[in-house]
Amino acid sequence: MSYRATTSSTTRTRPLGNVAMVNADKIDFADGAFFLELGSRPQASLEGTSTREIQSEKHLPVSFPDFHVSLSYPSQKAVRTDSSNQVTVVLYGDIYFDKDTATHEILDILLSRYAAQDVIAMAQSLNGSFLLCILDRNKNNVFVITDRLNSKTAFLYRSRNKTYVSTSLRLLPTRKVDPAGCALYLSNTFIFGNRTVLRDVSTLQRASVYCLSSRDLEVTQYWDYALSDLAAGLADDEAIAQLSRLMRTATRRRVPGKGNVFVSLSGGTDSRAVLGLLLEEVPKDRLIAFSYGDPSDEDVSVAKEVASTSGIYHEYARFGGDLLATIKRNGKLNEGKLPFYTHGVDGICQLADRFGADDVLFVADLSVQRGMANFRDLDEVLSRGIQIHLPIGVPSYYSLGNHRATLIRDTLEDDLRQLKQRCAHLTHVQDLHDFLFVDQRTANMLLPWRQFHAGRFVTVANPLLDNDIVDFNRSLARAHRLDKSLHRATTQSMFPALCAMKFGRTGVTNEYVHRLLWKQREEIFKWLATTDSALDELLPPDLVQVAFIDATEAIGLGALHVPGRLSGILNRLRRKRLQYRLARGRLGGTTSGTAVALPALGAEQVELMLSLRHFLAT
Repeated sequence: MSYRATTSSTTRTRPLGNVAMVNADKIDFADGAFFLELGSRPQASLEGTSTREIQSEKHLPVSFPDFHVSLSYPSQKAVRTDSSNQVTVVLYGDIYFDKDTATHEILDILLSRYAAQDVIAMAQSLNGSFLLCILDRNKNNVFVITDRLNSKTAFLYRSRNKTYVSTSLRLLPTRKVDPAGCALYLSNTFIFGNRTVLRDVSTLQRASVYCLSSRDLEVTQYWDYALSDLAAGLADDEAIAQLSRLMRTATRRRVPGKGNVFVSLSGGTDSRAVLGLLLEEVPKDRLIAFSYGDPSDEDVSVAKEVASTSGIYHEYARFGGDLLATIKRNGKLNEGKLPFYTHGVDGICQLADRFGADDVLFVADLSVQRGMANFRDLDEVLSRGIQIHLPIGVPSYYSLGNHRATLIRDTLEDDLRQLKQRCAHLTHVQDLHDFLFVDQRTANMLLPWRQFHAGRFVTVANPLLDNDIVDFNRSLARAHRLDKSLHRATTQSMFPALCAMKFGRTGVTNEYVHRLLWKQREEIFKWLATTDSALDELLPPDLVQVAFIDATEAIGLGALHVPGRLSGILNRLRRKRLQYRLARGRLGGTTSGTAVALPALGAEQVELMLSLRHFLAT
C-alpha cells in the first residue's frame, strides 16, 4: 500500500538531475494512509453494497450492532466482503505466497482462512509486510493485525468515546505533545517502546492482534522473536545451503510480474546479496539501482561500480542544497518518529517522480545485525548496540517550558525499566543484542524509515525479512548470528563475483550539511518567528533560537581550527553571552539575572528540533 505523489511511468534514460523534486507539502497523506475511527454513533448500513462498489471507494462506513466504524484506505488496494456481507477484510500492505497471487485472490484466501480458523491462528499463518483489518459484524468486533516486525507502523489513540487507528500521526484528532516522547526523540533520535511525540498516542505492538469493540480493547501477541540458546548448531555448509534456498524463495515471492524493479544499493554485503538475487530473477532492462549520497562518497562510488560491473543502470539521490526545505520535508515525512537524514529525505523525493504504479523497490534489512562479542552487560548492549543512550539524557532546559525535566526523566526511566523487563528471560549478552535489535531498533527506526519515506511513493519489498528467513535466523547458534557471519558467508558463496569487488567503508556524511544551518540562519529565524507549533509549550521559540545559535557557532569555531586554549576562552565568552540572553527573556518565568541552563545541542538535534516543530505546526 503506497502513497502516490505521481502516476508518471519510469523513463530509463532520464537522469535524476533533471527530475523535479516532489514537494512533501503537496503529498496527500489522507489518500495514502489507513485510518479507522470506531465510535458509538450508528450510520448507514453496509447491507446491499456490492464488493465492486466497496473496492472503488476510499471511504468505507460499517455499522455494527453496538457501534459504528468509519474506515479510509488507499485507493489502489481493494477491500473484500464475504458472501453473507458480515465479514470485511481490508489489507494495507502486501501478503506473500509461494506463487504469484493476484490481490483479489489474496483477499479471498484471507476471508476463507478467517472463516476456517480463529483470528490468532490466521495471524500466525500470514507472511508479509502488512496491516490487516477484519470487520466482523457477527462477532461485533473489529480486529487489527500487525505483522511480525511492524513494517507497517500504525498508531492507536483513544478519546472519551472513540478509538482511532492510523498509519499517520497527522490524521489523528490531537496535537497535544507528549513531553517524554519529544525529549526522547530529540536526545536519542528515535523513540523506543510504544511511545510517540503525541500524548495518549501509542504505536501498535508488532505481531499482535487488536480486538476493538464499543468499550473494550484487547491485545494478544501471536509471535515473538524467541532466540535459540544453542552454542552450536548446523554445520556451515548445511546452514549456507538452507539459507540460500530461503533467500531465493523470499525474493521470488516479491518480484512483480510487470513494472521496473528498483534496488537500494550501498557499498555493503546485504544490498549486494539482494542485487545478486534479483539478477537471477529479473531481466537487466527492468533493474535500476540507486544509492543515497554524493558521487564522491565511497559508499556511492563502490555501489556504482558494482552496478556497472553487473550491467545494470545506476543512479544516485542526494541532498538538494536547501536545508530549510529539507527540514520541512523531514518533519512532514518523519512525523516525529525517525532520525534526520538529509540525503535520504531529499533523495527519496527526487526518486518519487520515477516510480510507476507497478514498480517495486527492493531493500536489504536483516533481523540479525553486527554486534560486539564482548558486550559486558545489558546497559552496554542498549547504549552501544541498540543506541539507546544511557543514562537517558534529558537536558535541564526542558524545565524552561511548562514541564519539569525531572518528571520527564522519571517517566523515561520507567519506560526503560519496562523495556528491560521485556528481555529479562535472556541471559547471554549476544542474545540480548539480537533480540533488542529486532524488538526496538528494527521495529521503531529501520522499518518506519522504509515506510515513511520510500513507502509513501512505491511498494517496498524487504526479502531478507521474510518470515521463513527470520524464523531460520532465530533458530541459529550464536556463532552464526554474531556479526551476521552466516549471512555474509552465504552471500559470498552465492555471489562470489559480486563479493570479490571492493566494499564501501566510510558511508555517507552529513557534516557539510550541518554547516548550512548558519548560512540559512536569517531565513530559519524568520520562519521560527512567524509560525506557531504545539512544541512551543515544551520548547519556546526563543529557546529554540538560542539552541540553534549555540550549535551553529560551535560548528563555526570548530571549522576555523582555533588553537585549543583560545577556543576554550571563546567558547566560555560565547556561552556566557547566550546565557545572559536567555536569562533576560521570559522563558519559564525567569527574570533578569537569574541563572538559566544553556542549551547544548549538536547540529543533528537542532535539525530534529526544527523538523519536529514543523510537524507539530501542521
